[in-house]
Amino acid sequence: MNVILVGTGLLMSVLLLLLLVSFFTLGNRQVFGRIVVAAGGVGFIAVLLWLSRRLRYKLAAYLLTIFYFLLAAGSVASWGLGNTFGILLLGLCIILAGIVLRAKHGLYAALAASLVLFGTQASVEAGWLNVPATMNQTATLGDAMAFSVMFGMIAVISWLFGGRMEHSLAAAEAAEAALEQEKQLLQVRLKRYAKRLQKAQMDEMRQLYQFAEVGQLSTSLLHDLANHLSVLNLEIGGLQSEKHSKSLRRSRAIVDQLDTMLVEVRSRLAGQKTTKAFNLVRVVDDAVVRCLRNYSDSGAQIDWQAPAEHKAYGLMGDPIKFGQIISILLRNACDAYTHKPLKAGERPRVVVRVRHTRQALEISVTDWGVGIPADERQAIFKPSYSTKQGSMGIGLYLARQMVMTEFGGTLHLGRATGKTEFIVTLPTHGD
Repeated sequence: MNVILVGTGLLMSVLLLLLLVSFFTLGNRQVFGRIVVAAGGVGFIAVLLWLSRRLRYKLAAYLLTIFYFLLAAGSVASWGLGNTFGILLLGLCIILAGIVLRAKHGLYAALAASLVLFGTQASVEAGWLNVPATMNQTATLGDAMAFSVMFGMIAVISWLFGGRMEHSLAAAEAAEAALEQEKQLLQVRLKRYAKRLQKAQMDEMRQLYQFAEVGQLSTSLLHDLANHLSVLNLEIGGLQSEKHSKSLRRSRAIVDQLDTMLVEVRSRLAGQKTTKAFNLVRVVDDAVVRCLRNYSDSGAQIDWQAPAEHKAYGLMGDPIKFGQIISILLRNACDAYTHKPLKAGERPRVVVRVRHTRQALEISVTDWGVGIPADERQAIFKPSYSTKQGSMGIGLYLARQMVMTEFGGTLHLGRATGKTEFIVTLPTHGD
């Protein structure tokens, strides 16, 4: 339709230009009315192009068809049925209506064209219209009937062809809509499958990490049990001395501590979730002690000073999982010195700090090991990503997940590039 509009506009513009030349150059004053009509036609086509640009295609198509039909009807009414231009223009209107509108509109246009022909010829024969005799010498109502039959044939052919095209287009649009709907459903199913797969992978990684933690916990437990039993033996030996009451109190405290450890380990092995009030400083202190014991061969030095006031560092949650978080960060910090050459007498150094504000509790673990390259800083929290050989690469990922899901906090990497600092921020309600 846009091609037809542009073509019509160019033809009307050329016609207007020729009429202007005839009027001003040749002095033909009789074409003034035609100049007005041609100028109006150019303006009308410009309006139709504007409507088409505004996506008002249907309105523009109707107006364009009516424009051509009025031109054809006016030509036939002015010159009679012997006007070949008018007859051809009516046929063009039939085809145009079937193309830019619906296929059935070609039939309507053929009916309207037949009415124009019969009405014009009847008016001429009745003397209501005067047409040039040279243009209407042999025209009769029979000619109007013949032209009408020809217009009907053109309309039927246009309707059959256009209807087939419309049917094919409708089928194509329906198929496209079905494909789009199927695509959307497939995307939804893929997202659901991806979520289930991610959850299954995460559960599997948790189990793998839990097995690794069980091994470390068992080693630590045996070591602690051996130490407590040694102290308990000394205390039992002290029962024979004069300080019986003091030795009994110490023995009972040691037994209670062993019972607590066994209960926590049993719950951990059973995968039970424990939510209770605990002191953050004490859990960090225990994790530091375990880390120093595990890395005693490397001579690791952990700079950690527990705050004097412990009451401000209370939390609700699973103390074992929080201990896991700190242990992961401490192990990563100590492992960061594995491939870093140290100077003579230099020891791997890790700094642990806790800080309390009115809105949050903050724990930082800092090392000066090999560091993390700039292009890997965004990927270190992804599952199965590790810069250490032989590592599963799930430690930091699980630590971050536990911080977020278990304690509602955040775990992020500090901005400083001269050191590696992991910061855990946990919300608190203040004092």
